[in-house]
Amino acid sequence: MSARSRKAATKSSQESTSTRKSSTATSIKSKPPTTPQHATPIRERSCSPLSISRQDEKDELAYLNDRLAGYIDYVRQLEKDKDRLTKRIKSTTEEQLDKSDVIRKTYDKEVSSLRALVDDLARKTAQLEMEAQNNKDSYKEAKVTAQKLESENASMERTIERLQKELAACKSDPEKYNKLKKDHDGLKKKADSLKSDLDEQILTRTGLENRITSLGEELDLQKRLWKEERESFITKTTYIEEEICSKKTAEYESRLAEELRGIRDKTNQELEDYKLEMEAAFEMKFQQLKANSLDQSGETSRLRQEIMNLRRKFDDANKELAQRISEADLYKRRCSDLDRQLSDERNDFNDQIRHLKHEIEKLNDELQFRLQEFTDLLHAKVSLDQEILVYRKMLEGEESRLQIPTPERASSFSGGPRPGKKRRFVDFDGDLDDTELSGTPLVGYKGKAQFAYQVTSKAVGYLEFDGEQNGKGKWVRLINKSSKSESVDVSNWSLIHSVDGQETTYKFPTQTVIKKGTTCTVWSKDGGGTDNPPKDIVMPINFLGGTNISMRLVDTMGEEHASCCVTKERISRPYGRFSSVQKTGEEKCSLM
Repeated sequence: MSARSRKAATKSSQESTSTRKSSTATSIKSKPPTTPQHATPIRERSCSPLSISRQDEKDELAYLNDRLAGYIDYVRQLEKDKDRLTKRIKSTTEEQLDKSDVIRKTYDKEVSSLRALVDDLARKTAQLEMEAQNNKDSYKEAKVTAQKLESENASMERTIERLQKELAACKSDPEKYNKLKKDHDGLKKKADSLKSDLDEQILTRTGLENRITSLGEELDLQKRLWKEERESFITKTTYIEEEICSKKTAEYESRLAEELRGIRDKTNQELEDYKLEMEAAFEMKFQQLKANSLDQSGETSRLRQEIMNLRRKFDDANKELAQRISEADLYKRRCSDLDRQLSDERNDFNDQIRHLKHEIEKLNDELQFRLQEFTDLLHAKVSLDQEILVYRKMLEGEESRLQIPTPERASSFSGGPRPGKKRRFVDFDGDLDDTELSGTPLVGYKGKAQFAYQVTSKAVGYLEFDGEQNGKGKWVRLINKSSKSESVDVSNWSLIHSVDGQETTYKFPTQTVIKKGTTCTVWSKDGGGTDNPPKDIVMPINFLGGTNISMRLVDTMGEEHASCCVTKERISRPYGRFSSVQKTGEEKCSLM
């Protein structure tokens, strides 16, 4: 309630202040300009509207302060009533807490007795279950024993006589009989003790499990009780803090009315004294100014004009200064933005340099690995080609020596597409090296990065694209791989050459036939070929070159008969030349 009273007092003072300001503004606005004509005695001068407004505001503020003092007294009375009610609530709460403590203790006793009863019942239940299990085991053992006895009864009767004889023999040796009997009795006692220990351990385990369950429930109960006590303690603490704050506030506010009255009287006295002094000083100053006004009227007008000129210049200078300051601030912000942008770009550039260095290191490692792998593969291919060449020469020599006719090679055409791959190398300057990887070893090589064109082709007939194609688009070569005397008529067929989405189509002229085992090279206009159909055909247009080239051979019905893809790859190739090592027949035989 004290906080509310303070807020109400603050609000009322703000309202009075705003009212005072509005009345002051109104009085000043409504006051007409007057020109003093002659001096008037102080005691005979009437009150101005401003002083009347200030007096009204003072009376209104005094009235509001009196109302505030009455409101504070009312609030104090309410706080006293509140303290009385708080004490009554506290006593009632303590009685309720005492009753709840008694109920809780009774509940705890009942829970403990019930828990003990449950533990006893669980222990008895476990004992009964154990006895029942033992009885079941005994029954099963007895049943098994009875079956065994029934099955062994017949054999026992037959062996009684033998056992009697053995018993007579054992009795004749009493030391051995007594020793075996003692061992049997000891083992039987040991088995009985182990069985009793097992029963006790089962009972102990059951009791401990029940004890753990009861302790867990008791722990949960204690947690709930502690949580409730903690919440009640927090509530009591908050209530005590609020009560202390309200008492302190009431104690400090009890002096408010008296201090307001004293301050009001003192202020009124000081205002009266100050008013008399100011009126006397203003009257004296007015007389002096009136005496000097006639002499200084011309000088005043001149000074007023100079002041106006200086004020105008000062305003212009202030405007220019403000403009310069704004421009300087703009330049400063621009410089800071440029510095920050430069720093960000420098950091990005450094990051890019580090990333590029890392990528260069990775590419160098990959390049070295690919170079070594390519070198090993090249060595293996050269060796394999040499071995195949030696084997072919030996086979041809044996066939010629034995006069065995060389059988014709069977066609590999099976009615489906026949893919094929071949690579050709080109240096960095773009010149093609048409030397294929034949069976010749390398002599004195060094690593050098080059380009390779990988050719992949497939066909559904005898006519297909050759494994050797030009990557610059100078020419395209077709070959007829028929094993029989079959020719392919490509009259009005279309050769579609595509490079990176741009197509070039060439239509074969009529009566163009490609015979068995022959090739047909289609030259670009600037490819450097000579027109000699059907072996060499020069187009009126040029093929395009690029990194990814695709070619298709389509008949007049639009059916595709062959296709080819030429891909430009960057590889590493050794320096130097391939030097062929020619060997004689004896050397080839010795190699084999």
